[in-house]
Amino acid sequence: MEQRWICWPCAKLSGGPKPKLGDAEREELKRLLGEKDAWTLKEVRILIKEKFNVEYSEMQVWRMLTSWNMHHAKPYVLDKRRPDDAETILKKT
Repeated sequence: MEQRWICWPCAKLSGGPKPKLGDAEREELKRLLGEKDAWTLKEVRILIKEKFNVEYSEMQVWRMLTSWNMHHAKPYVLDKRRPDDAETILKKT
């Protein structure tokens, strides 16, 4: 039986489907996401749909964001009654 070898650099691997957003569009999306502190997956999906006319599932958005080292966190509720200089007041006591 004859052995066959595959030249990996020469092999034509498809690598999966092409991304719906190009590199320039992804960079633009990263810039847009940086304008706000916190986003929900739903908000990011809506932003992508409105800005680039591309639809992603929440899972696809989650994968994209985690590939950019953006992580989810529990929302932190800010008390509207809190004074602007709360840390200063706390340090004085």
